[in-house]
Amino acid sequence: MGTWVDGGAIISSPDGIAWTVRYDSTDGQYQGPRDVVWNGSVFVATVAANVMTSTDGATWQTHATGLPWHAFDQIAWDGRQFMGVNFVVATSPDGIRWTRQPDSPVHFLQSIASAGKGEFIAVYSNGVLRTGDDLFTDGWD
Repeated sequence: MGTWVDGGAIISSPDGIAWTVRYDSTDGQYQGPRDVVWNGSVFVATVAANVMTSTDGATWQTHATGLPWHAFDQIAWDGRQFMGVNFVVATSPDGIRWTRQPDSPVHFLQSIASAGKGEFIAVYSNGVLRTGDDLFTDGWD
């Protein structure tokens, strides 16, 4: 099954041809889900100050993160934890309980991906690519 997030909707497909809407935001101010990632047992989607989780891509539950509105829009899984990025950096072992990291960058991270083996790669809003120990060095200094 594939699961995809676009423009406030979560849609899924067993074959990539026939798609079913699983969640759709109808509030014009609420942008809905921004990103989704799979860790091998659960999908996690970022939704404003919340996340949504699903074990099957069809039934979704919403969880408050305790973080500010749109704290993170992009999310990745590195094999051990989820990391969400944008204006803050937050991590979660299960996609439900999130911890804001104290060393969040001065400038926001625009994208994040797993490099495997417990490492992330991030792109800052100024186009600087960082990984490993330099992940929170945003290159503006």
